[in-house]
Amino acid sequence: MKTSNIPVLIIGAGPTGLMAAAQLQRFGIPYRIIEKRKGTTTFSKALAVQARTMEIYEQMNIVDQALELGIPAQRAEIMVKGQDVQTLPLSETGADFTPFPYVFVLEQSCNEALLLEYIEKKGGQVEFNTEMTSFQIQANGAQVEITTADGTQEQINADWVIAADGGRSPVRHALNIPFKGDTYKNIFYVVDTSVFWQKDHNAIHINLADNNFTGFFPITDEDGTRYRLVGILPESYSEQENIQFEDISSYIKDIQHLDIEFGEANWFSVYKVHHRCIDRFKEGPVFFAGDAAHVHSPAGGQGMNTGLQDAYNLAWKLALVVQGKAKQTLLDSYHNERWPIANQLVNSTDRAFSSVVKKGSLINWFRLNIAPVLIGRLMGIKAIQQRAFKIVSQVGINYPDSLVSNSSIYLNKKTPHPGDRLPYLEILDEKTGKLKSLYQQLGEQTFHAIIWLSNKDKIQDKDAYAVKTFLDNNYANLFQTHIIYDQTENVPAFQTLHLNHSTLYLIRPDNYIGYIGKVDDLKALEDYLQLFLVR
Repeated sequence: MKTSNIPVLIIGAGPTGLMAAAQLQRFGIPYRIIEKRKGTTTFSKALAVQARTMEIYEQMNIVDQALELGIPAQRAEIMVKGQDVQTLPLSETGADFTPFPYVFVLEQSCNEALLLEYIEKKGGQVEFNTEMTSFQIQANGAQVEITTADGTQEQINADWVIAADGGRSPVRHALNIPFKGDTYKNIFYVVDTSVFWQKDHNAIHINLADNNFTGFFPITDEDGTRYRLVGILPESYSEQENIQFEDISSYIKDIQHLDIEFGEANWFSVYKVHHRCIDRFKEGPVFFAGDAAHVHSPAGGQGMNTGLQDAYNLAWKLALVVQGKAKQTLLDSYHNERWPIANQLVNSTDRAFSSVVKKGSLINWFRLNIAPVLIGRLMGIKAIQQRAFKIVSQVGINYPDSLVSNSSIYLNKKTPHPGDRLPYLEILDEKTGKLKSLYQQLGEQTFHAIIWLSNKDKIQDKDAYAVKTFLDNNYANLFQTHIIYDQTENVPAFQTLHLNHSTLYLIRPDNYIGYIGKVDDLKALEDYLQLFLVR
């Protein structure tokens, strides 16, 4: 049997595994990624791409390709038995937080194709038709045996393994790690089909009926009629084998009180929904990500996005450790940052989903008569609108208790804190003389030292350049330094950050704030960096 060695092995090439590979590719880290399927999925599967994921795509320079393929759903419309009762705006609420203030509907097959193309253009490849057949943790990594479609066997010795191998994760089973949670009793159906009605194709439509619901999610096509439908399978069909969409389409129209016609189904499936999460995302040299670590209801369109951001959070940390630029303790922050997010998501989506699918005359009456009105009134309050958008779009995720979140100065409650995502800001581009997204100006996936230079204190250019010199001399090629002055065009950004004096921000490669401190306090800066970086 052939034996090979590799720093990182990724098992699974769904969205999570592909994102991990793409990010490692950006850092130049040698890796292999295996997938037992013959290629990326051809089914739509997950649909919602949230704003935070779109920001990652923008950093990877593939967001324009994504925008050409999908539909920005600007609002969600709630119906009760076919009658419109509430419209929930999305784009207006999120306009101050992100350049992508909507739920972007782009099917999983397109997301996987985009990431695969990115990998291949960078010189990487996915080893399809390749299955893991044995997995063991060793003293210095993991020993993995694989088999290709032609029967060729190989033993891979990997320093680190990213298990992105789905909800049934063979790696998780090999390590006997419990997948705690439960399964909803209902059986659900999902179908991609044309829908002929008078509704706007640029919106998400949710129709509530007696102890039932149907969600309509627009999918790009030339005619503007294609939708993904999700709903509860009628109990009378729960035991039927080989059920087809045609068997239940009339039932859907009747029980939902909808005046619509359906076209031919492109994809139809029935399934049960699980809500489960493992207790630890890191087991020795193994990292669990995506569905291998957490599965939950489709409420809020969080699943695929959370997996993508698991990989995005992990990859830069793993890259620095492999390169010998960071201490291995940095890798512990992956579990400490991502597990609370996933665990909270499993619980919150469970509560939301249960409120929609739970049966009973009283809860059904509340769901049809009170809930839509209550939601409409609550969403009419700007503060609640914004909070809801931050949660669903995932731009509000933060890591305040992380090893790499630290401040050496007092911060008031209004200003961003270490562990928060760097707010979406527009800054003067000195080259063009026009305002430009700070995210775009930062560009490369590396650490960024941003020096906000105010004329209200004694900090000067020489202090700012002293920071740059310190970072360049001690952490070569790890930091880019940016000096932003409080000139007229940049005043709104200073106000958004509540900056009344010169301040140093260190931004992590994933655009989260790692450190905030004084510009002229190099000792505090050095103490912070020595927590996890190697000089």
